[in-house]
Amino acid sequence: MTWLLLQQQITSPRFRLEGIRSEFERRSQDVESWTNLLIVVFVGSALTLLAWGARDLYGYYRRRQERNPRRLFREALRYLGLPRADRRLLRRVARQLRLAEPVRILMTAATFRQATEHWLAERAPSWEVPHARARFASLLRVVLPNQVTHQDDESPTTR
Repeated sequence: MTWLLLQQQITSPRFRLEGIRSEFERRSQDVESWTNLLIVVFVGSALTLLAWGARDLYGYYRRRQERNPRRLFREALRYLGLPRADRRLLRRVARQLRLAEPVRILMTAATFRQATEHWLAERAPSWEVPHARARFASLLRVVLPNQVTHQDDESPTTR
């Protein structure tokens, strides 16, 4: 008799529907768990790539700032303690002459004279030449005091 009752329960439509429902719920939970896993993997990968890209971008920015010749030139002018007007004049000279490494102007008296004379001859407005020539002579004595000769000490108006 027990066997007969068991057989009826197994074959009853209600038991079959419950079996199908439980199988569907188990499979849907499997699909949902796989979907959740894929979402977590995708978001984790995206965040990793974003962090990696941000680190590389920051490193590129830092390396670029360290190697920036104009920034080095500005810092050198500031370190020398030049007034703002003189720093602006020397930056203008370097910019208008399109110097790749403008700090070279400050290395020797010869390069300083060559750059400033070239700027005075080629780029400077005619009304500014006498005043700029006197400023360059005084700047040369401040920037490179050990390299100034007696020839540089003569009055800029006698040239």
